[in-house]
Amino acid sequence: MATGDPARGLWLGWIGLVASLAGGGTALAVAWHGGSFVAAGAAAHLLAGVWVWLGLLRESARRARAERERLEAERLAALAREGRRSLFEEEAPSAGGAAAGGWAAVEAPALAVLLAASELGAAGALLSLGEAAAAREASLAGAAALCGGAFALLVLGRYAFALAEGPAPLAAAGGRRATSGAFALLVAGLALAARHSFGLTAGEGLGYAFVASEALLGVEALVLLLLEAYRPRRPGEVARPPYDSRLLGILAAPSSIAQSIAQAVDYQFGFAFSQTWLYGFLQRWVLPLAGFAAASLWLLTSLVVVGPGERAILRRFGRPVRTVGPGLHLALPWPLVRVQPLATGRLFTLVTGKHEGHAAGDGARVLSWTDAGHVDEGEEGASLVLLARQRAADEDPGVAPVNLLAVAASVHYRIRDPEAYATGVRDPGALLEALAERELSFLLSGADLDVLLRERGERARALRDALQQASDRFGLGVDVVGASLTDLHPPAEVGDAFEEVTVALEERHARILEAEVFSADLLPRTRSEAARKRSRAASEARRRQVLAEADARRFAALRAAHDAAPEVWRSARYLDRLVEAAARRRLIVLGRSAEVRTDLDLQEKLSAEEVGLGQRAFVPRSRDEVEASKEDE
Repeated sequence: MATGDPARGLWLGWIGLVASLAGGGTALAVAWHGGSFVAAGAAAHLLAGVWVWLGLLRESARRARAERERLEAERLAALAREGRRSLFEEEAPSAGGAAAGGWAAVEAPALAVLLAASELGAAGALLSLGEAAAAREASLAGAAALCGGAFALLVLGRYAFALAEGPAPLAAAGGRRATSGAFALLVAGLALAARHSFGLTAGEGLGYAFVASEALLGVEALVLLLLEAYRPRRPGEVARPPYDSRLLGILAAPSSIAQSIAQAVDYQFGFAFSQTWLYGFLQRWVLPLAGFAAASLWLLTSLVVVGPGERAILRRFGRPVRTVGPGLHLALPWPLVRVQPLATGRLFTLVTGKHEGHAAGDGARVLSWTDAGHVDEGEEGASLVLLARQRAADEDPGVAPVNLLAVAASVHYRIRDPEAYATGVRDPGALLEALAERELSFLLSGADLDVLLRERGERARALRDALQQASDRFGLGVDVVGASLTDLHPPAEVGDAFEEVTVALEERHARILEAEVFSADLLPRTRSEAARKRSRAASEARRRQVLAEADARRFAALRAAHDAAPEVWRSARYLDRLVEAAARRRLIVLGRSAEVRTDLDLQEKLSAEEVGLGQRAFVPRSRDEVEASKEDE
């Protein structure tokens, strides 16, 4: 193949396509097996760049075809000069123009749209993935494979840039993609190696840089597609397809950033910006200006600004020199003097027995102490305290009478001496937390649970005083403002059994209350019913007594009437009986008309009983008969 052969661009397209697929597949496999977020980002970048290599293949094929047509045209011209003609002479010149028009009008915009969709889709997929799988062990072999792929892509990129200066000017788009892919694989390989060798997982956060870069490249492809439709054209210029990223050009050639920007402006706006005096001035003075800006920024580090409520310790080569208060101060620039600000006016809080992150994250959720999920794994034993208790009567004498209690306390403190706080120990906050754990165990170990629950406030004040004395002995330079016992309960592991006992006690108490309510309702009703029955019985007894006395007096009156006129009394009684019997039956009186006499007695008649000659005068009745006759009436 000759040096000026345009088919080199076609070979470059195939090699770049295979290399991108191979590198992206390798990075995807490493991300899948090793749980690497940054490797997934590198795979997304390489696989999205496949559309650029496809565009380069199509453009190289078109240019190779155009070159063949040019050679054919020259051959035909030579034949014409010799007086000979070709059979297909009239059809040959039109093929290249039609192919070029189809490429510019359809294929390049379509590839730009597909590239933008791939870039934006990859950014969305990476953002949803996050660092969920970053806890798996990294593979050193995978890191080596990624670094090897980065080297291969870098060589391919250099070759593409060299080829872009010759027969394939659009090979620079592939070179930019190859160089950026090499950089992505190198970053992913180094992150995996650091994770495997040193346990550093901070490199996985670079996956979010891939998210931002993929989204930015997708937006750039859409913007370039829009600008391509309206930019002015200059005669003789080589068109750059909209999928050729200008941002990746800056990454591929960082030493000529100004030239890359000038070329982009020349191409987009249709005038030679790189030939103006402004470009020459910037190219000549940009480095001195940048150096002056960097020196100015470095000298600005000598100005120390301490905010309100803070004090700052000035360290010269790590050794404290002086302590300054709020305001503006002058010192040697960084790194000769380092500033360590301390918020002396702020109130700090530490929580013993559990992680402090729960205080902010669980504010909107109700936490139960029986739920072991709100205690960090590995820290359950940090707040367990043995408490003495009274031995039960039926308890085994060989078992120690203690209670196991989970305790957490909140300690509020303020920095009193900044220099002592910063230079006394390496981590004063961790030491203060350990002292709080120790003093909490000492303070609560000799107390009974019931007493402790009643004296929570007194125990918290005692914890504050003991912790202040301990911190003074270690020279921490803090003032313990207050302490509070936030958690005070049995361990979460016995939560189910404790809840069963608690529920049983609550049910017992509820039943006692129900019985008291029932008793409070039943006793008054029972007393009222008893009083009503006693009153009714007394009334009934009085009524019967009165009736018996009346019967006795009536009987005496009838007896006296009988003794006075026995025959009259009997006749009257007989007639009364006859009247009663005749009243309940139909009587028919028959007689002769001559002997019938009607006697109308219109005078008021008195009953036999009104004169003491009624039914009771003849036959005294029992008390039951009297009651039955009253009910009939």
